[in-house]
Amino acid sequence: MSRLPALPPQRRAGGMDPNTPQPGYWLIRLVRGGPILPASIERIEHEPGDPSNILDTGPILIANIGNEDADPKAVWVARREAALTKEEHDLAIRQHAWDREYDPLAPQVGASRKPVNLAELPPVRPKEQT
Repeated sequence: MSRLPALPPQRRAGGMDPNTPQPGYWLIRLVRGGPILPASIERIEHEPGDPSNILDTGPILIANIGNEDADPKAVWVARREAALTKEEHDLAIRQHAWDREYDPLAPQVGASRKPVNLAELPPVRPKEQT
C-alpha cells in the first residue's frame, strides 16, 4: 500500500500561509475572551531603533502588540478581530498609551493573556441628567 504525499499547509483566506507572517495592522486578542489590542507586523531594512544602520542581510519583520515588541509569529497566529489601516492602528496605539496612563484598571492595560472578567471591573456610573 503506497502512502499519499504530504498535503501542503492549510491556507488562510486569500491564499496566505498561516506559518508565514505578512506585514499588516490588526486588532487582535491573545486569548479567547481577552482584551482587544492593536498589533502590527512591519518589514524594515534597518536595525530596529537605528534607521542609519542598514542591514546587509535584507529586510526583516518586526512586530508590536500594544506598545510592546513582540514575535511576528505571535501576532500572525493571534485571533485577529479586524484589519486596520496605518492611521487607524496609530490611533489605537495612542489610545492604548492613554489608557495605560489614565485608566490603569482597563482590561487592555492589565494581563492581556487572561480573559476579561467583567465581575472584576469597576462599575460604570451612569451620566447625570442635566
